[in-house]
Amino acid sequence: MKIYLFNAVSGAYLGEDFADEGPFRHDAYVIPDDATTIPPPRVEAGRMAFFNIREQCWKVCDIPAQQNSQPCDTLGEQPPSEEIL
Repeated sequence: MKIYLFNAVSGAYLGEDFADEGPFRHDAYVIPDDATTIPPPRVEAGRMAFFNIREQCWKVCDIPAQQNSQPCDTLGEQPPSEEIL
């Protein structure tokens, strides 16, 4: 059975997987707490699906712009060699 994974805190869609069969019944599946059988909606660029556990439905929201973000070319730079201990 296909399941759809989401972040347990934010509800953000993470991807899909397959549920394992239950150990006692052939037709029963083990679905983790951070997964659902409800497929997420299609979303366009700049938006993201979030699962609402209480309402058991997906919501589509705009992806917030990151504040104070650095350009990609400055991430992961090594400090000058005299600073490395």
